[in-house]
Amino acid sequence: MPMKTLIALSLSSGLMAACSMQPILRGESVADSSLKSDAARLVTEYAQAMTGCRYPQSIETEVLRVNPAAADSAGIGQFASVEERWVLTGCGLTVPFTVTFRPDAKGGTFIQVTAQPKAPRP
Repeated sequence: MPMKTLIALSLSSGLMAACSMQPILRGESVADSSLKSDAARLVTEYAQAMTGCRYPQSIETEVLRVNPAAADSAGIGQFASVEERWVLTGCGLTVPFTVTFRPDAKGGTFIQVTAQPKAPRP
């Protein structure tokens, strides 16, 4: 089965409509509060479309990989992308995602949300 991916450009005003209920975020992330809010909205909407759960409770975040880019002319290193695991819990379900943050050339950030396949049950 092909993996489904949702990509959005994060802007300070936000591109997506607010969900009826924002889940509690816990864990580590490289994102600032505005970017985390945008990513949480995307993850929540994706999970709602997949499961029908309208009231997520929490999202656990974990940094998986920071992919460095070459240093700029001032010798300051930037990152090319950061991959994080975001696990949404709600309605008796646990839905894992990979969230990738990638800076764009204009100072914004692309957010890529990919649903992870569920582990087979024994």
